[in-house]
Amino acid sequence: MDGSPEEARKRGFLKGFNLGLLAVALCCALKAILWPFLEVPRHVEVFKQVKVPMPGLTLLVVDFYPFVSVGLLIGAVGCSLATRAWGEERRMAFVNGAYLLLCLGWILVYSTALSLPMMSLLEGIGQRHH
Repeated sequence: MDGSPEEARKRGFLKGFNLGLLAVALCCALKAILWPFLEVPRHVEVFKQVKVPMPGLTLLVVDFYPFVSVGLLIGAVGCSLATRAWGEERRMAFVNGAYLLLCLGWILVYSTALSLPMMSLLEGIGQRHH
């Protein structure tokens, strides 16, 4: 780095971009980490009440969501520390972007695993009354 104004502008842009990407990733991580602790017990209770077996993906989410949440929390701390140390480097955009996609993927998995069986259960209840 030669210290030129153009180089400083580039470093400033990368640092701002990486901080913005990290902020979005941490917002998604907050939902991905905390929301399953609210949703999973409610869904498990409904399955127990209607005495319907849970599908395989739902069982995986029910069994492993605490471990996934701890992993995502460790990832959030790691991305925050890495962005603080190397925020001016391009590689942090890839790291923070990958973490964002990981959080979004987990949100998609647990939302699908919990919602789709419930919708099919409700459809079955609605068809029985007709």
